[in-house]
Amino acid sequence: MNNINNDYITIVSKESLLALGLTDEEIEYILIIFELEL
Repeated sequence: MNNINNDYITIVSKESLLALGLTDEEIEYILIIFELEL
């Protein structure tokens, strides 16, 4: 269940970051940081 929640959060975060106009490389870097902090 925890993995499903994390995947959902990642998907929402990625869509939010795309909406801000970030590049895929920037998004991947940010998501890596988020994963390290979780």
